[in-house]
Amino acid sequence: GRYVELVVTSLAGNLSCGLIMGITPADPGRPQNGEPLSILEVVDCISGLPRCSAPRFRIGSRLGYLATWTGDLVLYIDGFETGRHNCPELANRDPLWLAVDLAHDVNGLRIEDANPPIPWSLTSISQKFATLPGWQRTIIAFLMLVIMAALRTLI
Repeated sequence: GRYVELVVTSLAGNLSCGLIMGITPADPGRPQNGEPLSILEVVDCISGLPRCSAPRFRIGSRLGYLATWTGDLVLYIDGFETGRHNCPELANRDPLWLAVDLAHDVNGLRIEDANPPIPWSLTSISQKFATLPGWQRTIIAFLMLVIMAALRTLI
């Protein structure tokens, strides 16, 4: 598939919406009706998909957007899949361009050279573990010890 990762560099303080991303097969370098003022004006743009609810973005939040060859649009936030939507009209389309509407809370981004996250990799699990509240980390650590003790009795 085609994957892009963006890092939040600036926030405006708008609590209602972080940002809106979309994807288009139309070359953005040649707008038909002048420069678009919003993502809704980008030619042939599929925007706002997949829908997801997430905590407010912070400086350094990582947003990944994957367009699979089968037509799925997959959204990742900080390395975790947070939404998926099938768009058959995008299957096997190439090239595709990303469109981002920065008229909301996120008003600055940096493009990163990155690969799509690997589901359930040790890195992604440890990153998620680090973001949990202390009491949840304590419970998970305790359960891991219980599981390890149970496995030792079986071996």
